[in-house]
Amino acid sequence: MIMILIMVESPCANHEEEVFQTIVAKDGSGNYKTIAEVVATAPNNSQTRYSLKIKAGVYQENVVVAKEKQNLAFIGVGADMTIINGKKFVGPETNLFDSATVDINGDHFIAKYITFNNSVGPGVMQAVALKNTANNSAFYMCNFNGYQDTLFGDKWYQFFRECSIYGSVDFIF
Repeated sequence: MIMILIMVESPCANHEEEVFQTIVAKDGSGNYKTIAEVVATAPNNSQTRYSLKIKAGVYQENVVVAKEKQNLAFIGVGADMTIINGKKFVGPETNLFDSATVDINGDHFIAKYITFNNSVGPGVMQAVALKNTANNSAFYMCNFNGYQDTLFGDKWYQFFRECSIYGSVDFIF
């Protein structure tokens, strides 16, 4: 069963007041330079929220949040300023599931103020920006950009609020 809830009203939250366990900054001003590095060192099966602030920049990487990486939060500084970009696509050596720029499997995942992008365009069969199999995941003020199969919401409960999803073919599946 898949449940996608899209809400449009604005909350009164101030993301400046959030507490972060670590900071990712492409320019080296944080604790890590890549998101994948932080995810690898985040605690497994955490019962408490592990939040990482992702500073402005275009992060050219593919990120996999494993099933045991629960309660992670990716908090950007603005969807137009914090961008995770990938270029994988379905081909002879890559299947649909491995083409995702960001692949979320750990339950209770949260993302705010981020763009998830797969920059592969026309002429390619499938290129996923975000694949999500996490239960009770939430996305707030995020953008999802791709050409074909932009957002793959595989199962469980997924909440999207004030998000934009762009694509040309099967952009939500």
